[in-house]
Amino acid sequence: MTRFAAIDVGTNSTKMTVAVLEDGERVDTIARQRYVSQLGRDHGHDGSLDLDAMERTIGDLMKLVDLARSLEVGEIRAVATQAVRDAPNREEFTRQVLECTGLELQVLDPYEEAALGWRAICHEHQVGSGSSMLLDIGGGSMEYLLADGSRIEEVISLPLGALRLAHAFDLVDCVETSRWDSLGEHVRSTLDSRLSVSGQAPYAWGVGGTLESLVTLDRLGIGLADGLDAVPPGDDWAFTGLAVERVKSIAN
Repeated sequence: MTRFAAIDVGTNSTKMTVAVLEDGERVDTIARQRYVSQLGRDHGHDGSLDLDAMERTIGDLMKLVDLARSLEVGEIRAVATQAVRDAPNREEFTRQVLECTGLELQVLDPYEEAALGWRAICHEHQVGSGSSMLLDIGGGSMEYLLADGSRIEEVISLPLGALRLAHAFDLVDCVETSRWDSLGEHVRSTLDSRLSVSGQAPYAWGVGGTLESLVTLDRLGIGLADGLDAVPPGDDWAFTGLAVERVKSIAN
């Protein structure tokens, strides 16, 4: 059995999952680690990565590589998403990552990013033969994927990541009503201008830290203490239904 490690260098966090492939098909996770590196924080007006953020993220990557080696991982694959994808100094960052960690960082385009998430969902769940969508809300962007059964029909990337919006609207622990309303209008107008799929997909799948946080808040709201009565978010492909009305209730 070979142990594999997958590292995701995101806008807000740097994550690693270590797994074993059993019987050529079943994937058993043996370790997870996550650092809030905030690579996309304090970026330049042109999207350039901040030098301190780059150094912080590379330090976290070095710790992840050390952990992977201690677990006798045979292969490590590292990918990066929006923050690196849109940065004018992305080549400098990937070069430093290679020099400091030995990792060849693959920068995913929006289609690849969404498709990998959809492939994982299809591997673990029965998605059916009808229309469905995938929402991947990260720190810098939101990827929207429309599928017919397991076949991908469309992928759209929108600048609606949680960290990006928090910085743009100066969101803190206590958000003023006017600022919250402005954020809501910005998200609605962006969606209305880019998406025209209302009603086509009756079921949505979601991945990413923002949606995981919503699930946690939902469980607290209905009295599930510490996830004792349900599969906690973050476990191996945990599946939890979250109705639209519950999302609206949490947001309000």
